[in-house]
Amino acid sequence: MNESALNALINLFAVFSINGGRVYESARRDLDDYLIQRLGIKDPAEFAALFYEIFDLYNTGPQILTDDKALELTEGIGNRIKSKIPHRDQVIIFLHFLELTDRALLDSKPELYKKVSGIFEIHPDDYKAFKNFIFCRNVQEIDEPGFLVVNSQLAGYHPAVFHIQKPSLLGELLVYYIADINQFIFKYFGSEALFLESNSIRQNRFYVFNQGGVIRSQLKINIYYTDLSLLFFKDQLMDPLTFTGESISFHFPKSKSGIQTFTFCENSGQMIAVMGGSGVGKSTLLNVLNGRLPLSSGKITVNGIDMHEEHEKVEGVIGYIPQDDVVIEELTVYQNVLFSARFCLSNLPLENIEVQVDSLLKELDLYEVRHMVVGNPLKKYLSGGQRKRLNIALELIREPSILFVDEPTSGLSSKDSEKIMVLLKQQARQGRLIIVNIHQPSSFIYKLFDKLWIFDKGGYPIYAGNPLDAILFFKNLANHIDADECECRACGNVNPEQVLEIIETEKLDESGKTTGERRFSAEELHEIYREKIQDQIIPQYASGTPIASRFVKPSVLNQFKVYFSRNFKAKVSNLQYVFINLLQAPVLALVVSFLTRYSTDEGYFFGLNRNFPSFIFMSIVVMLFQGMSLSAEEIIKDRNILQRESFLRLSRLGYLSSKIFFLMGVSLIQSFLFLIVSFLVLGMSGLFIHYWLILFLTAVFANMLGLNISSGLNSVVTIYISIPLLIIPQILLCGLIVPFDDLKSGNARNNLVPVIGDLMASRWAFEALAVDQATANKYDASYYDIEREMSEYFIKGELIVPKLSNLIQSVSYNRVVKSDVRSLPRNIETIRHELESLDHDKLTAPFPDLAKVNDQEYNRTLGDSITAHLSGLRELYKKLYRSAEQYKDKITNDLVARMGSEELLRLKMEQHNGSLASLVINERADELVIAGYNRFHVKVAPIYRNPSSRLGRAHFYAPVKQVGPWYFSTLIFNSLVLTLLILFLFIALYFDWLKKVMDGMGNFKRKA
Repeated sequence: MNESALNALINLFAVFSINGGRVYESARRDLDDYLIQRLGIKDPAEFAALFYEIFDLYNTGPQILTDDKALELTEGIGNRIKSKIPHRDQVIIFLHFLELTDRALLDSKPELYKKVSGIFEIHPDDYKAFKNFIFCRNVQEIDEPGFLVVNSQLAGYHPAVFHIQKPSLLGELLVYYIADINQFIFKYFGSEALFLESNSIRQNRFYVFNQGGVIRSQLKINIYYTDLSLLFFKDQLMDPLTFTGESISFHFPKSKSGIQTFTFCENSGQMIAVMGGSGVGKSTLLNVLNGRLPLSSGKITVNGIDMHEEHEKVEGVIGYIPQDDVVIEELTVYQNVLFSARFCLSNLPLENIEVQVDSLLKELDLYEVRHMVVGNPLKKYLSGGQRKRLNIALELIREPSILFVDEPTSGLSSKDSEKIMVLLKQQARQGRLIIVNIHQPSSFIYKLFDKLWIFDKGGYPIYAGNPLDAILFFKNLANHIDADECECRACGNVNPEQVLEIIETEKLDESGKTTGERRFSAEELHEIYREKIQDQIIPQYASGTPIASRFVKPSVLNQFKVYFSRNFKAKVSNLQYVFINLLQAPVLALVVSFLTRYSTDEGYFFGLNRNFPSFIFMSIVVMLFQGMSLSAEEIIKDRNILQRESFLRLSRLGYLSSKIFFLMGVSLIQSFLFLIVSFLVLGMSGLFIHYWLILFLTAVFANMLGLNISSGLNSVVTIYISIPLLIIPQILLCGLIVPFDDLKSGNARNNLVPVIGDLMASRWAFEALAVDQATANKYDASYYDIEREMSEYFIKGELIVPKLSNLIQSVSYNRVVKSDVRSLPRNIETIRHELESLDHDKLTAPFPDLAKVNDQEYNRTLGDSITAHLSGLRELYKKLYRSAEQYKDKITNDLVARMGSEELLRLKMEQHNGSLASLVINERADELVIAGYNRFHVKVAPIYRNPSSRLGRAHFYAPVKQVGPWYFSTLIFNSLVLTLLILFLFIALYFDWLKKVMDGMGNFKRKA
């Protein structure tokens, strides 16, 4: 009791002593006795002087202080202390006042004292209970609700009164709970010596029973605060549950460390602390108990339901609050809790969910800051305590029955720490089982816990029981002189550090110096624990009744909607993110298009821009870069949130889909802005949708690639280091930087793009845009078909036939002179293959002796016959070429007639890019036709040649792709391939293949 409270009590006693007609000497004796015996004040002279002054002031002579005047003075006293003393202390003052008051005086003026209780804002029911409590002489007198009797009897005296049996207790305790101030008070009747906070308890006097307190007897009969609270608050509890672990253990791979054998059986309505030095496995224990880490042995049950074997039956029962923040920093406090609620309470209308969110925020004192953005540690908007309460709110909104909390007071001030722990204690009182990993709690916080688990190095459990008993347990173990005291006699505080200090006590050598070796090893303490504590724990199993839970998971579609909405609001609330992502594409478009905008002395013309292929290439690089940078952190920054939400067992498909669709939307906008600027700068026209499609698919591919590394790698640094490793191969193997022909050997069996090139999204994107621009623009589309015919006739008549004739002459000569014998069979096979290919057109009768073109039957005469046949074919191809050339001229004349020559020239300059045309025709080829394995490979005009494979593979810049009997334009086919690559990456992302590979490599390394 502080000085203000004591002064108020003395004032009250003086006023009502005068009002009751008591003489000064009698009242003074009672006051001195009360101050010394009851309040432990050794020298009451100062307060006696105060009492005399007040008594003299109000005692005006023979005229007794009237009731009205006494009430007036009491009201003044009450008003003076209301702003200085908490309401709880005011109630305690009133109880002391009643205890000092004579019962006869109170009975003679019941209305007066009732009015006094009103001044102190005491509820009438409490006032009635206070009178009965203070003035009763034995517990049998009490027969009304709100009281509790503790004695050795099997049953209580009255059905309305709670009862606790304590065998061998030589006396009785009467307990009353003051709901208004959340406080227990008690009186003791009996002869046995009882102690509270190491102080003797006097009979027939009331005492305040504070949180975490223990009433002890000399016979080692302890009455714990928890025992009382569980009984008084049982009607407020949620559905009761039993959380049991039977001989559980966990060991890290190739290590004995982890959690050693531990058995427990705990009921709901408790708050349990897990203590121990750094590195003993406290956080590991929480992760084992909440199911995130698998057990090495034993089992954990909730109401008899095995958490690991029947996890679907305990869905929504367990909550976990990690030490680090798991909030979305870009959202407001309200939005964070609302989205969390929408994942858990999908059976409720949104309006009802919003009401519950508001109610919870008020309960946690967050309502006033509900519209504030959470912010990050470098840009704080909330205090540390508010952030911690927000983390708690994210779990409490779904009302889990078991809540694990890792270091809730870490980084908080002492006041904020107390607020957080009181909040958690309130949740335990509502029926939850709260298990808290805590380090260095204050005395106040330590007493809030109902039970304490202590772990030592190596994960050995060394204590489980009442927190105050833990101090006695270890002090007795260390043979301390005051081993029977755990609290300060004067203030009632405890020193939790004593426990850890005893555990870490080191041995001394002969000279009294510490040896660095502990006095008690972890194994020794565990053995003591096992003998004295664990062997007395009997696991209890319920019947497997499911725990009632409000948790109702949304459908996958609704989860997608909530995820998408949360992600969208988080992103758009970050104006810097929005600004950069909207500005990035047009700025890069300006840079790329201006640097690739080649102008002549006469000005800029699209048709003469020799850097246009570089623009296409850089457009793809930009999309790859933007797509990966956009998505690289999307999942890894959510990792803590995903771990917290893993207890909800939400759909991974819903989460990933929300990310993908959001990124697709951003990529769609970015590719559009990039093309708008590029088209304007480069003077491009037409084919905008085609460009948009390919660049969009390329960006989405990069999005998926970024999401995979974001999910599979374990740090942001590693992710950004890996981006060049993924983009550089895309750059080199797109077909422009390193020609695919350079990747093939001279005797390649086909003219196809190498497989490694086919694995590159950039190859499909670049080819699609290059081929489409070269063939589908308004100018070249008019000529493409006829130019394709002309190219075919030219290649066969002027390239294939002459080269084949030269090969025939070489073979015929070598057969005669017996030279280069090893290559003859292959060369003859080449002649046969090319003859079949030429005759496939059926322009003339096929060569009649084709069957004789083999290594056994080939001779000079046959060679001459083939040469003559080829001469006829060559003349035919020349004739066909001239005919096609005339038709092309006719097309030109028709266009000139319809448009005019100047307009046609303008159309060509706007649509036809000479540099790109040169690229897709491969005008710079060193060799036009080369000999491959049993065939010739044409290196020119790939844009005019059909692929040789029927499996979708082709040479680079092929105008179409063939799959079986079907042909697809390169734009459509390459778009489909990009889509398939995206789908493949989605499957890899969904099943987290990269993470599994990385984890497998890590496990392999540890085993090695």
